[in-house]
Amino acid sequence: MHKLVKGDLVQFKRDSKAKQASKSARRKLGESLGIRVHFENEHVLVLWKPSGVPVTLHASDSMDRAQGAGNTVGGKVSLESLASEFSDGFALAGGASRSYKCIPGLKESVSGLSICCKTDDLVGRISSLIRDGLVDETWTVLCQGHVGKLRGLKQGETFTIDDPIDGSPASSMCTFLNASRTRNYTSGFISTILVSAIPSDGPPHPHQIERHFKKSAHPVVSDYIALTGLDFELQETSSQEVSVSVSLPKTFSNFLQREQSSWDEKRKADLQVLKTHGIQGAETQLDEGVPVAYISGKKDFHGTSFFVSPAVMIPKIGTEVLVKSVLSAVKARPSKKAMPFHTLDLGTGSGCILLSILKQCPLMHGLGVDISPDAVAIANQNSAAVLSNSQERATFGIASFNNVHSYLDDSYSSTIGAKVGSRNEKFAFDFIVTNPPYLPKKLWDSDRMYAQQKHEPYIAVVSGDDGMEAYRQIKVGLDLAQAWMKKGTLLFVEVNNGELAAAVRGVFETEGSKGWDFLKCEIDGKGLDRCVIFEWRCEK
Repeated sequence: MHKLVKGDLVQFKRDSKAKQASKSARRKLGESLGIRVHFENEHVLVLWKPSGVPVTLHASDSMDRAQGAGNTVGGKVSLESLASEFSDGFALAGGASRSYKCIPGLKESVSGLSICCKTDDLVGRISSLIRDGLVDETWTVLCQGHVGKLRGLKQGETFTIDDPIDGSPASSMCTFLNASRTRNYTSGFISTILVSAIPSDGPPHPHQIERHFKKSAHPVVSDYIALTGLDFELQETSSQEVSVSVSLPKTFSNFLQREQSSWDEKRKADLQVLKTHGIQGAETQLDEGVPVAYISGKKDFHGTSFFVSPAVMIPKIGTEVLVKSVLSAVKARPSKKAMPFHTLDLGTGSGCILLSILKQCPLMHGLGVDISPDAVAIANQNSAAVLSNSQERATFGIASFNNVHSYLDDSYSSTIGAKVGSRNEKFAFDFIVTNPPYLPKKLWDSDRMYAQQKHEPYIAVVSGDDGMEAYRQIKVGLDLAQAWMKKGTLLFVEVNNGELAAAVRGVFETEGSKGWDFLKCEIDGKGLDRCVIFEWRCEK
């Protein structure tokens, strides 16, 4: 063995087999991540970039790479760092050295075709083609809702989305491919759409497709949006077209299959439930999104079975928070038998809220009002079934939110007088509950609602353009019915999130308004604000 001394020159030769093994291992790594090659010539390589893999590593990571991190940062690889492993060895024009640079653009969370250039100068030229709108891109999008039904389209028919972006005109051409079932997303359907930006005078907008669908009636399902088609011409020694398209990504088809299977399982379970009610042949109704409760005519709520029909909203488990909140308040406020508690239920629907409270409070009387005569009929049917021999403790009448005072003064005065004695100055409601409609009209008109919600009564679901109209009407109605309240009357208002809770507080605590003090919000099992509680502070 030759002993080296200072100044000796040493040549290291890398074992070609070891080099090949290293390349093979890195390609297997890329393939395990989902990277695939779809096109290659002497100028470019078009690879499939899976979601979760960045196109390039950030500039701040360059120091790590230079210091031997092997094109990884914290164990993370980029498409660019693995591009050379997927080359089939096309010779570069002029014998230039191979240097793969990928065109940025795809977000890390988005999958799709990515252009990797074999020379640095190509990066600038292809980037210019993209800026000039000379690279045609086709995107595959999974979006919520049945686009075909909403827009009256058959498979393969097109529609456009015309919506300015950052103040500039922008249009996208969309082709409806199909729709499959889901139980986890609104409307019960997921649509598959092919989308391309329509050329305009200016350069295409970055992330135009994603931004268009985010604002449309068909929001993208999670990150299921992929660049699945590229078409452009390279002007090198001669004009050469690069045209690549891929079918539906496997991750997309797997997701759709899981959603369809989940829907099938739910459908099977629903049919079994209906069978226990003696109902057969309901497949068509279920496929149309008709809720099981409307088919069977029954729905359990707070431990009691209630009659329901398409004239009333189906009782929801979240609304039980209202009932529990009132029952807690009753326990904290003892009552005398000679002067029972009285509860007013605004927008009573099936009567499930009021009747659930009365069932637990034998010394309480209650009034439920609704603008729908059909809903009042259902509430009376439930009253007979739930309260049985004490049905007289519940009264149901027809009245709107902002005109409830007229019903109280004209009809309820004599009714309550006959039940608990003549009305005197001490009579007033102790508790007021309401679960009003709170969805904006534009949501109803879109395809973002769950299919079953579309079968519920419009008047019980939609509350004006902003979803707040019913709350404002309730505030007006109660202001006009002050004679029926007393200091300490509690108001329980259902909401479905913290943002809506804050908006409701704004309605009832308006500047200069007398009457209501905010007490607290009760949350549901998901940790969401569900019940806003106010107290009437004025003397009767």
